[in-house]
Amino acid sequence: MRRLVLAFLAAALVLAGCSLIPAPPPTVPPSSTPPGPTRVLVRLADEVTEVQKAAIQDRLSALPGVDEVRFVSRQEAYETFREITRERSGPVDDIRPEDLPESFAVTLSDPAASTTVVQTAQSLPGVEEATTAPTAAPS
Repeated sequence: MRRLVLAFLAAALVLAGCSLIPAPPPTVPPSSTPPGPTRVLVRLADEVTEVQKAAIQDRLSALPGVDEVRFVSRQEAYETFREITRERSGPVDDIRPEDLPESFAVTLSDPAASTTVVQTAQSLPGVEEATTAPTAAPS
């Protein structure tokens, strides 16, 4: 009788798509290397000229893998800074728009282009520094 119950139970499990033998874990394809940075921030020198700004924007826009080059004014940088530090007080209260640099925010369509974009930007007159940054997660 016990064999009959076990046979019935095994048949029911098979029909239901179950097995007494655990299935091997699903195979996951090996992940490729994590994507690289998708943004480059180009901080401009205080003494940058309008002609240099235009040349920087034109040169960066022409690079392969660049999707957008957007100018960020001191005022826009200040508003972003204030939003980020809105719950803090103290020395951050003394920061003014003229204390922050102008910059370009470069969005990449190809993260592999980040090294070339940073190196090119750093070689241009009027650029103080260029660094990579991950894209912010959507909120």
